[in-house]
Amino acid sequence: MPIRLACAATLLAVGGCFAPLKDVRARSALEQQVTSSAITAAVAKLDLEQLERSLQYSLAVRAPEHSDRESVRGALESHLLDSGFEVRRNSDSTVLLEATVDYAGSDAESFLLGLPLVVPGLTWSIDISIYKSTTITGRAQLGLSVWDSEGRLVRRIPSAQATRFFQNYTWFSAFGAFIDTDVEGFRVPGQNHDFGEEPPETGQ
Repeated sequence: MPIRLACAATLLAVGGCFAPLKDVRARSALEQQVTSSAITAAVAKLDLEQLERSLQYSLAVRAPEHSDRESVRGALESHLLDSGFEVRRNSDSTVLLEATVDYAGSDAESFLLGLPLVVPGLTWSIDISIYKSTTITGRAQLGLSVWDSEGRLVRRIPSAQATRFFQNYTWFSAFGAFIDTDVEGFRVPGQNHDFGEEPPETGQ
C-alpha cells in the first residue's frame, strides 16, 4: 500500500500541470502584439461589400472595458482606406460605422511536465521539467453597424473572429527556449528577418 501511494504521488507530481495565468491589465509589448495581430485578422474578415463606396464614413468603437479599443479603431480605419472607402473624422455629414467589439485581448497559459521545486528563501520558482511552455493567445471578435446621419440603423455586418498566438517552450530544462507563432511580421529580438523566413544572405 505505501508503494502504491508513493507511485501515485510521483505520477501526480510529474504529470502535466496546466493553468491560465492571471490577467494583467498593463500588458507587455508581446501581449499587445498578439492582440493587435488578432484584431487586424478579424477586421480583414469583415464583409465590407455590404457598404456603399459612394458614402463618407466616420468611425466609432463600442467595446468592453480594458479591451484594445484604439487598435480596433486603427485596424478598421486602415482596412477601410486600403479597400477604397472614404473615412472622415469629426464630421456630422457622414454615415456612422460603429464597431461592436465582443472581445479584444489576450490570455496567457502555462504548461509544465515535470517537477516544480520550492526552495526556501527564493522569490522565484524553479523546476526540473521534461517539457515546459508559456503560450500567449490574442483573441478578437467584432461586428459592424451602419447608422445614417439621422441616427437610424441602416444595416448590420456580421461579426468576424480571429486568434493569434505566441509560444515559448523548452525541453528537459535546458534545450530552448524555442519559439512558435502565427503573428504576422513577428521578429525574434536581434534578428533582421521575420519569424519563419530564411535570413537574408550577407556579402562575402
